[in-house]
Amino acid sequence: KIMLDKTSMKEILSILSKRYDVDFVVRDKEIENYTFSGGLISMNRLEQLLDSFCITSNFKWRYLPSSYDLHEKQRIEIYNNY
Repeated sequence: KIMLDKTSMKEILSILSKRYDVDFVVRDKEIENYTFSGGLISMNRLEQLLDSFCITSNFKWRYLPSSYDLHEKQRIEIYNNY
């Protein structure tokens, strides 16, 4: 379990990037300043974790197309829901 205490989204994405071996592309840097508190169960799928952040914040996420390079990490875009 990962405990958050006013943790910035930038730091959370860094943790998730390492844990799930993905890269995040944040389209609006304002999102990186959002803060969260509470517990995350790290055994959850990445999609479930990201969806839980979307419920309480005004952003969305989506997988970006890959280049089919086996050494390239999966990329996930984080963007505002305006």
